[in-house]
Amino acid sequence: MQNRIAIVALGTVIASAMIAGTASATAIGTGPVEVFLQSGTVTAMVTGNTPSTGSPSIAMYQNLNLNGWTVGVTAISYAPTLNTTAGIDVGGIASTCVTASSECSSNPLLIAVSAPGFNQVIGANGFLLQYGGTVNGGALSTSAWWDTSQSYFCNPSNSSDPGNPATNCGSSNLIGTLALGSGSTGATLTGGPDPIRSYSLTVSDSLGVNGSLDPFYSFDTSVVQAVPEPGTLALFGTGLFGCLMLERRRRARQG
Repeated sequence: MQNRIAIVALGTVIASAMIAGTASATAIGTGPVEVFLQSGTVTAMVTGNTPSTGSPSIAMYQNLNLNGWTVGVTAISYAPTLNTTAGIDVGGIASTCVTASSECSSNPLLIAVSAPGFNQVIGANGFLLQYGGTVNGGALSTSAWWDTSQSYFCNPSNSSDPGNPATNCGSSNLIGTLALGSGSTGATLTGGPDPIRSYSLTVSDSLGVNGSLDPFYSFDTSVVQAVPEPGTLALFGTGLFGCLMLERRRRARQG
């Protein structure tokens, strides 16, 4: 009976530790999500609501006309709500370019989303970058970065191009890039640094015309936590081993 109680108690400790490993802690540098759009020399920026613990920050563009591109986008930052959806979700992207009558025919559309305040431990290949949707007649490139300085768009204060991660984010903190052509419906990759706890995240989508007279995009991209932190896995494994040893002792005594 005592051994059973010990096993149950140990199981409770393991479960509590796993919850603690995935629950949000006090966020560092938490701020609202920001969306930056650029086509040629035309830019636009929107800032989402100020987040609170347990609630994400959301920013939206609806039917924006930018240099001939018609754009709709909703961006969500899950900081400091860092659990299974620890990251940024760029959803509801719908964009078209009527090349016969606008500048978008020669100017790709950049949609970049960034937010600070993440403090969930992420290790090697701990981020998952994913895309799902439709590319019709164009070409899409999706990239994601982390930044331990907690800056928007990996942006140093003296940057002359503040919203463009291609200018500000270095290859050393690149999670990965997905290049997709017309007809693509989904892709994923994993990437990540040595363990980090305090960081901002940036996701960038580049929409090209690629010779099409009327390209159309309808897709979502996101960068989220791919796997539990190594410390949680190690603790879980140690706990299971302990349970096994207790059970073996119990059976040995009964035998």
